[in-house]
Amino acid sequence: MRNLLLLVFILPLFAISQNKIQGIVIDSKTKQPLPFASIVTNTNFGTLTDIDGEFYIITKNSFHQITVSYVGYKSVTVPILISDKFISIKLEASIENLNEVLITAKENPALQIIRNAIKNKPKNNIEKSLNYFKFNTYNK
Repeated sequence: MRNLLLLVFILPLFAISQNKIQGIVIDSKTKQPLPFASIVTNTNFGTLTDIDGEFYIITKNSFHQITVSYVGYKSVTVPILISDKFISIKLEASIENLNEVLITAKENPALQIIRNAIKNKPKNNIEKSLNYFKFNTYNK
């Protein structure tokens, strides 16, 4: 009985000592969720958002901020308050202009090899070059 009472009083202490934060990551303009965005706390603990852009972090260490990053968007560091249980994080698209690329086609080197083989076929004909070698050929 004594062990049961001890367990009942100590178990809630473990639950209270955990930090929980839940939220969603969305695009700032379209308000669409961003799936698989990277969420990292200042304790180097992290997670990814799910297909709906939602995340849930439970950790024993306390953290005061999280950094959210997503491909094609600017990374954001958000301060976390103790009272925050659900937060909505909006990411802005990062527009990057790339230099133009010029693509030019070159001839396939195999074509030159085939042309040389056809051009030199009479020189390499074994029937004409080796008169001491005799054999029968069958052609359909």
